Amino acid sequence: MYINVSVFDTVSGELTRGGQELLQNWDANPNAIIWMDLIKVDPGLESQLLEDYFQFHPLAIEDTLRKNHQPKLEVFSDHVFFILRGVIAGEEPLSFTYQQLAMFVAPRFIVTRHQGQMSSASAAQWGYLMSSRSALERGTSYIAIMLATIITEQYLPLVQELEERLEAIEDGMFVSPRDEHLNELLYYKRQLKKLRRSAAYQEYIFVRLREGGIPYFPRSLRHELNNAYENLERVGSLCTLYGDIANDLMNGYLSLSSHRLGSIMKILTIITAIFVPLTFLAGIYGMNFEYMPELSWKYAYFGVLGFMTAIALGLLWFFRRRKWL
Repeated sequence: MYINVSVFDTVSGELTRGGQELLQNWDANPNAIIWMDLIKVDPGLESQLLEDYFQFHPLAIEDTLRKNHQPKLEVFSDHVFFILRGVIAGEEPLSFTYQQLAMFVAPRFIVTRHQGQMSSASAAQWGYLMSSRSALERGTSYIAIMLATIITEQYLPLVQELEERLEAIEDGMFVSPRDEHLNELLYYKRQLKKLRRSAAYQEYIFVRLREGGIPYFPRSLRHELNNAYENLERVGSLCTLYGDIANDLMNGYLSLSSHRLGSIMKILTIITAIFVPLTFLAGIYGMNFEYMPELSWKYAYFGVLGFMTAIALGLLWFFRRRKWL
């Protein structure tokens, strides 16, 4: 359980880092702004802080405590509420887990809430912001946009690393197509759809912020908003591109598989066509009639074998002439 608090005095420029005990300092100083970060906090204490102390709207708190809530932006009378969704990359290509971030933003405070630690790079950026006077001087809305940027920047490396893997699958398919390729491509398509959907939700949030009219987010933050928006837009474009590539590779795999199956069936059909007349002859001479004149001929056995061989070779020549072999 962690409660990290930064209190910044906008007049003296003094920055104080600590825990929950700094809430009293913030209350006593009308010139101070506070950033409180809640990480795996006890539900009872979390409810006390969010509902009783800050008096956030009950519906916003309910959305905050839900484990899987789609990204959203909602304006309340005294604060703006965000839910953003970051990703933590796994070991395999395009494997990830979601990390939800809830933010309550007002001129004098920003409260963030998330479950678990972030990636090392994101945690470093987060820690820098909490201890940065220059960042806190620019206000809570600036901090909120910087946090949102940290969240959105997690998507791009995750998607970009897929390009090399898709190229490797493409090369492997033409050498030796396997069912594992198809299963892997299906998995990538499913993961890309999830990322594209999540990015689209958050892209809409930044469209609203760029259009203006959201309290506490002035036009002076347009460059930071543009940066976050462009990150998400690029993620969406790459997800669509790689999804199309994966779909093309799947179609290519199915075409190759159909071609291989057609080639196998052609060989089996030719073998069947050759053995049909031979089986016919064997069937005739396998009948147990009492009088078959040619059976008394000395060379009947060799004659029939020769005739069958001639039929087989003739059919092979015919198939090659027609370029069926």
